[in-house]
Amino acid sequence: AGHGGYDSGAPGVHGCLEKDIVLEVANKVNDYLKTQDIKNINTRTTDVFVSLDDRTNEANRLGVNSFVSIHCNSCDDPNAQGLETYCYKFKYRALADTIHSELINDGLYTKNRGVKEGNLHVIRETNMDAWLVELGFITNEEDYNLIMNNKDKFAKAIAKGICKFNSVEWK
Repeated sequence: AGHGGYDSGAPGVHGCLEKDIVLEVANKVNDYLKTQDIKNINTRTTDVFVSLDDRTNEANRLGVNSFVSIHCNSCDDPNAQGLETYCYKFKYRALADTIHSELINDGLYTKNRGVKEGNLHVIRETNMDAWLVELGFITNEEDYNLIMNNKDKFAKAIAKGICKFNSVEWK
């Protein structure tokens, strides 16, 4: 879960905060992965701040095989909307493509902003396949409602993508 503690992430409509939304989704992803016998380590399970360095250093130290960072997007333009995901370079996009496809295939999104390259710390400084998702724009009323009403569906799609990437058949 991105952000946390004093780092609220993006503020959205109706006073929502990115850190709260992504924490709930990340914890649900963890619950799903437990049912699939996949060991998962969340960088935070409560509303605490964890630095970017601490996140990537811990993943590298543990030697995990993939790193997933969950976020919500924001924009000054309230019409901006859609799902987008990031990998550091396209040659490292296998995890991003796998999970992005699961999110699109769940049928929730009409606006697919695609998989993009991004020079973002958590996907650049990890020594394993890494993916960052922006679930949608919490500054857009339609995306906000989509996210708030479908957190479990998002979590399940992310968990399914992680399973698929790790060649674990979904039970």
